[in-house]
Amino acid sequence: MAIISEILQHNQSFVREEAFRAYETTKFPDKKLVILTCMDTRLTELLPKAMGLCNGDAKIIKNAGAVISHPFGSVMRSILVAIYELNASEVCVVGHLDCGMAGLRHRTFMKSNRKRY
Repeated sequence: MAIISEILQHNQSFVREEAFRAYETTKFPDKKLVILTCMDTRLTELLPKAMGLCNGDAKIIKNAGAVISHPFGSVMRSILVAIYELNASEVCVVGHLDCGMAGLRHRTFMKSNRKRY
């Protein structure tokens, strides 16, 4: 079974059983916190648990390396919306050990991607 089929099957059950009710919250972060962190899969559950966060506590923005690369890009836009529209008052940038972006070299990256296409 393709992963999308598994996801859709699970989602149908999730909605039917109203399991989403346990996660209901508002769009405003309860702890008035914005977190910029890496998209690393190891952080999906680890980061909120390590910071004592529950659903609805913070706006979490993820990208490769937890980097703000442009002052008018999507990361900064998301941070500004969280602050000026959603009442966040603090921003945390959270990195992690063994980040794949730390050792990424553009020549190696470009060479490995040419082989795929």
